[in-house]
Amino acid sequence: MAATADGGGYWMVGLNGGVFSFGDARYFGSAGGSYIGTGFIGMVPTADGLGYWIPNDAGGLFVYGDAEFLGSCGSQAIECHAVGMATP
Repeated sequence: MAATADGGGYWMVGLNGGVFSFGDARYFGSAGGSYIGTGFIGMVPTADGLGYWIPNDAGGLFVYGDAEFLGSCGSQAIECHAVGMATP
């Protein structure tokens, strides 16, 4: 779950990558059903609230809105188990 910068809304992400927006949080898409691993572990909104990053436990990263993709360990040939994400 992540709150909007003004506190007037929030997003919730399900284990399957589905995103739900409430209040003034805008919906930019979801990874519903497109995960590898056992699920998604959270979400981080962009500073302007016009996008978000959704990481999964296998190290993959899904980006929506104005969130920029800078890489992920999900595409590496290593074993990666992500447990969280912070604002870049």
